[in-house]
Amino acid sequence: MEALLRWSLVGVAGLFILFLVLKSRFSLRAGGRGPRGGGRARLLEARRVARAALESPGDPECLEAAIRTLRETRRHRTLERILWRSLAEGEGPVQQRALSELISLYGGPLRRPIRARALERLRRP
Repeated sequence: MEALLRWSLVGVAGLFILFLVLKSRFSLRAGGRGPRGGGRARLLEARRVARAALESPGDPECLEAAIRTLRETRRHRTLERILWRSLAEGEGPVQQRALSELISLYGGPLRRPIRARALERLRRP
């Protein structure tokens, strides 16, 4: 009886491992799309947009694309780095957009309310 129980447990463990392997292979073939609809394609797009924004921090179109894509993929630290670089090297509307986005990023997902308040005070004339 003990041997039968042992072999049945081994069989169940084997089926579970097979299930995990098949699930991961299907996920890779499907582009990693899970319940969030993310996947490898979205992460590659986020990487591409981040690289473009870091190469040209003064370009408003690159900044807007980076904000939209990196917020959707929840890559907040990468977005923070891009926004600080745009704030340092950009001019006019790019600086204003980067500053307002930094304030909302610190007040929201990154949960740094002191930084958000400090930047808000610096933004006021």
